[in-house]
Amino acid sequence: AEYMGYEIREITLGPTHPEFACSLSELASLYEQQKALGPNHQEVAIILCQIAQFRYSHKQYVESDLFYKEALEILTTAYGKNHPHVSTVLYNIAELYVDMTEFDQAEEYYKLSIESMEGSPEPKITELILALTHLSNLYQNQKKYLKAVIISKKSISVHETVYGPCNQELAVHLNNYASLCREAELYEESEENQKRAIEILRKNKSETSTLASALHNLAFLFVHLERYSEAEPLYEESLKIRVDLNDPNIALSLLNLSEVYCFQEKRLKAEPLLKLALDIEESRLGKDHPALLRILGNLAQLYLDEKKYDESENFYKRAISIQEKEVEIRFVDLALSLNNLSTVYFNTGRFIEGLESLQKCLEICCEYFGPDHQRTLYVYQIYTLVTTKLGIPQTNRGENNK
Repeated sequence: AEYMGYEIREITLGPTHPEFACSLSELASLYEQQKALGPNHQEVAIILCQIAQFRYSHKQYVESDLFYKEALEILTTAYGKNHPHVSTVLYNIAELYVDMTEFDQAEEYYKLSIESMEGSPEPKITELILALTHLSNLYQNQKKYLKAVIISKKSISVHETVYGPCNQELAVHLNNYASLCREAELYEESEENQKRAIEILRKNKSETSTLASALHNLAFLFVHLERYSEAEPLYEESLKIRVDLNDPNIALSLLNLSEVYCFQEKRLKAEPLLKLALDIEESRLGKDHPALLRILGNLAQLYLDEKKYDESENFYKRAISIQEKEVEIRFVDLALSLNNLSTVYFNTGRFIEGLESLQKCLEICCEYFGPDHQRTLYVYQIYTLVTTKLGIPQTNRGENNK
């Protein structure tokens, strides 16, 4: 089968293509080693791994898998299942399956790799932590948060045992673990480990992006728990560090801090932060980038709350213009913007314009959610109240979707 693969590659690429030349070189090297040492010699397994890596780098995943598994069989027979060479091949196969989006297979081989490393008399700690981290990431990407927490906690335990409780790299792991616990709704565990990460970084006098991130993440947790007064100083300190470092996340810090101010009715403090965040992101991304939508929406809402209707209208219209041009329109967000713009119109007595905006919102809700969804019913209720007040004939919920 392998020789047939080379013939196909010659037909596909041509006999003088560099990649076909590499394939011939691989085959020659493998043939020589098999002839000299026998097909099951460890050196043959090394050649097989090299070929597998080459195939992997060229996204030839099926062939790479075959070579790795042939090498794995030889190495397991020669050294036993707990040898570092075996652990490495198992880990590489797991990584291969991740790229192939065969996540169940990836999980199996990560576990086998970890088991192999833990069974070794002298395990390579860096490789073990990496394998545990990648298995945790695999679970996290599949939203299997509780499984991810268990593996991540194990990784932290290994790291702390080897490198000590005040190691700066440990703080990075604790920061990531705390974020994972937040996703798993383990809020006390998240807070405890986030605070510990910050404490380690402070002891190491680390005024770095890592400390800024840890402070930001703890503040984010407090916002989620509606503990705004505790979040505020953390966001402020994180912002200061990021400004000093000229960190690329300055705009995000400004945005999040402004939201905390708004939650506490401190809109005068929030407004300049939002404007600065908008200036930064416009300079970086341009004036019509979808990443601006959160800032534009917050500014529009802030001005609506302050009854500055002209400013609010401008920002809502700008947000809607961007949303309508998106390749994949986020209908929930667009409907919300249209609904909010109609509120601006109604508050300024421009009922016809308000109804037009609300009717567009209603059409989206009917089409996207269905005529009997609670969002649709809520918008229709407002639409009915306004049309009744103005003496305008009403539109059935599903009429615009026919």
